[in-house]
Amino acid sequence: MEPAQKKLQDLSCLFLHFITYTKKLSAHSLKAYTTDLKEFFNLKDLSFKNKKITVTAQDKKALEKEIKLLIAKHTNKHLKLANSSRSRKLAVVRSFIKWLAEQDYIEEDFRFLFKPPKNSYRVPSFLSVDEVFSILEMFKKEKIKRARDKALFFLLYGGGLRVSEACQLKNQEINWLNGTLQITGKGNRQRLVSLPEKAFKYLKNLKSNEIYLFGKTPLSERKAYDIIRSIGQRAGLLKPLHPHALRHSFATHMLLGGSNLRTLQKLLGHKSLTATQKYTHLDLAHLSKTLENCHPLNENY
Repeated sequence: MEPAQKKLQDLSCLFLHFITYTKKLSAHSLKAYTTDLKEFFNLKDLSFKNKKITVTAQDKKALEKEIKLLIAKHTNKHLKLANSSRSRKLAVVRSFIKWLAEQDYIEEDFRFLFKPPKNSYRVPSFLSVDEVFSILEMFKKEKIKRARDKALFFLLYGGGLRVSEACQLKNQEINWLNGTLQITGKGNRQRLVSLPEKAFKYLKNLKSNEIYLFGKTPLSERKAYDIIRSIGQRAGLLKPLHPHALRHSFATHMLLGGSNLRTLQKLLGHKSLTATQKYTHLDLAHLSKTLENCHPLNENY
């Protein structure tokens, strides 16, 4: 391994150690950071190391040159990816470059030389109200109780939880008296979620002395995807149903019902309002109805 490559590997390990114990990233974010650093810099082993690394002025120049070459190479390789995926990958590397400059491992903070692609707006996938009703009707008609399936559905659609939050929900985080949930989301940010009464009753069917709502261990996310996909199939939906579509549906239907963005931001656990604004897509029928009711030209004169 070339000296610059060896230094790059050691510094990548040290950076991962830093973000693990200082930034308190979620397991998913940490996995993404590790994968993207390995891919961009052709690294094999990135086990965490917390050791002092010395770099000379010559090392700094060699590191900068190596990083710039590798980023340019892999940025071209990622042209076939969606803009959002390319942006995420590049954001990881830019964060690494910023840290290198702050720790004086390189002389120049050159992360802004690499600009992320502009994300094209994509309307999130969500269910219509009629499709939700078809699922609810299917639940009523099914002879098998399927308590787990229903509880998962109502956590995602009734409370807008992320699939990871629903799978890892603990019994002690549920207030069984008032129907509220204490959720720990991305970045260890906590929020209080209140479930509709009709949704909360399905959680009570799983109430037990186990640590987690779904049993002794968290429900696997792969299993959660299978459950939600099966619900969509049993309800006769035309498109495959996935957990995040239920979260999108929760947000969309809340806005259609009159919720404001700030309230929705808190319910979804978004750090910034920008992340919530993608839900401001309203269906044309609703927009037309609002126009008819509110625009002055539709009043008699």
